[in-house]
Amino acid sequence: MVTHQGKTLLFGLLLVNLACVTGYEDGLGYRARQAVLRRDVKAFPALMEEAADSVPAFPQDNPERTVLTHFLDLADDPRFLPLIEEWQAKGWVSELQTCSIHRARYRGLVKKNPEEATEAAELCLERARQAALDAERSWEVEACLDEAPFLIGSSTVALAPYMERAADPTEPRAFRAGLLRGMTTQFLQDDDWRKMSQPLVPDAVNYAQAELQLIHAAQRLTAVLAALRGSTDVTLLAGATAQGALELERASLAMDRSFFGAWLEGADADQEDLAWAWVRAMKAKKEVRRLAPLGIWNRKREPGGDAYWYACAQATPERGHLWLSAAIFRTPSPLADRAAQQAECQKKAADLPRLFGPLPLEASLRATMTASVAAELGVEHVILKRL
Repeated sequence: MVTHQGKTLLFGLLLVNLACVTGYEDGLGYRARQAVLRRDVKAFPALMEEAADSVPAFPQDNPERTVLTHFLDLADDPRFLPLIEEWQAKGWVSELQTCSIHRARYRGLVKKNPEEATEAAELCLERARQAALDAERSWEVEACLDEAPFLIGSSTVALAPYMERAADPTEPRAFRAGLLRGMTTQFLQDDDWRKMSQPLVPDAVNYAQAELQLIHAAQRLTAVLAALRGSTDVTLLAGATAQGALELERASLAMDRSFFGAWLEGADADQEDLAWAWVRAMKAKKEVRRLAPLGIWNRKREPGGDAYWYACAQATPERGHLWLSAAIFRTPSPLADRAAQQAECQKKAADLPRLFGPLPLEASLRATMTASVAAELGVEHVILKRL
């Protein structure tokens, strides 16, 4: 039986909940989102006017930006740009939001009106180019080009004019780096991430989608590098594409393989140098948390400078599993030749005849070993046992 005090408490909680729901549904962000879902462009002039008259509820609150952010989803509407220009004239939309606006235009128009979409992309490019010449506006290069839909969403064939500008030594260096980063860096959804975020999708479908995305990203990076190696400064090329390459490696490791291992298989000297340059460039940067599993910034695993990782290994079946026994070691410079590598192996473990390496990261070495042995012996999984 519910007491009088209990009824009072329940009634009070109900009032609080109703107030919260009412407050949320009355909020500008909620109403702007509903207008987007209805594709009600006519609702936005009143919403933006209300936002301009609103007092921010907390220090980071920006009512005009809240309304604009939702309005960007309607960038394919012919009334979009005239309204934006009207709001800019009234001071409700900042010039610093130019790239956000035109990136949205590109996304909305690329299939419906390719000519106008190209115009939007060019506006972003020119904004980024001008920002690259001004140290105080350098942040705009990333705002305009990082994950830009006209760079990361285009086919490698469509990237040709952007690659030409990235290779042009007369263009500002920061602009060229921004183009390279924008073309080659995307956040990949590995198998585990997809399973967690899409639990109702069959595991086999999640795995196939993750693998397809990984293949496309690797082909894209390889194509860009093939077009620019030899015509672009190596330091610029490595530094600007490092995060994309390491993101590929992270996603590859999550699926028990190594992008670096595949990249270095039969590689020429320039290709090998680029692999170590990627790791070197990332070691010099602030830690990127999503790349932490690679051990790049963990000095107990990876040294501050270059490392050349090798392993002596042998696969043996044991207790129903295939075990790969391995003695792993690193050197500060590559060993001179195969005989020197094998001799070092003998020092570490005389009874393990097979040699792997060198690779620029221990994590890459481990994945390359297990994936290689699994493919060679036709098994799904190899358990690595480090000696």
